[in-house]
Amino acid sequence: MASSMGAIGMGAQALGTFAQGYAGYRAGLFNARVADANAKASLMDGATASAASDAKYRAAIGEQLAAQGAGGFQMGTGSNLDAVMASRVNQTYAAMSIQRQAAARAVGFENQSAMSRFSARQSLFQGISGAASGLMKNMGDYALSGQQYGYDTSGQSGALTPSSPAFGDYGRYDVTNPPYVINN
Repeated sequence: MASSMGAIGMGAQALGTFAQGYAGYRAGLFNARVADANAKASLMDGATASAASDAKYRAAIGEQLAAQGAGGFQMGTGSNLDAVMASRVNQTYAAMSIQRQAAARAVGFENQSAMSRFSARQSLFQGISGAASGLMKNMGDYALSGQQYGYDTSGQSGALTPSSPAFGDYGRYDVTNPPYVINN
């Protein structure tokens, strides 16, 4: 019974170590999926903000042209045309800046995703190797404990044997056969 309890304990410890590594693996994959979703959302937000900026600048250009017409100038000519073109150029730069910022955020999220996947694999490896290492160590300790504490590991009894180191070195006294006699 005692030997089966030791084996159960070793197995439970190994299973716990593996489960911890597997939980880290699952958490890393979840974090990677979140980062991937954030990268896609960042790009979509950038496209939406760029379109909104474009619509805003088009409205501003329309107001400029209407103001020119209301002022009695020929719309879209001369210095007025230069003002409209400058607004369009500014809008293009603004849209490019919005898209560049969105792409930079997306790259950051993609890097975070890659690191989360790497961390997940490391956690799984650590769980597997920790469980295997723990099992080997515990099995070695268990085997050595039988010799160190005088357990009969060759049979099923698990009983102390008088010839074991647990009884100590009695020198010339024969402690295995009563009456205890002095060996010459």
